[in-house]
Amino acid sequence: MPPLNEVAVLVERKIVEILDNIRTEKGLSEAAWGKLAYPDDKDPRRKIQSIRNRQSNGQPQRIRVQDLILLSKALGEDPARVLTRAMDAHDI
Repeated sequence: MPPLNEVAVLVERKIVEILDNIRTEKGLSEAAWGKLAYPDDKDPRRKIQSIRNRQSNGQPQRIRVQDLILLSKALGEDPARVLTRAMDAHDI
């Protein structure tokens, strides 16, 4: 098994993948998903993109628990189940 910090990044990336797949299945654009998850943010689409894309240093953006909750709930999903699916995908 890889080091724990690498496992955490793998799980975070899987969470983003799972949520993005659900978003696509529901027919939501990134902008619409962002508005649902971050209604008070000035540019919610950029917030979504910052979570999905790598930073300038090449590292993925870290997902906070708050982001997991907001992004999941905006799609009508249980954040705990999303986390479990991501962990199961990596046999954790």
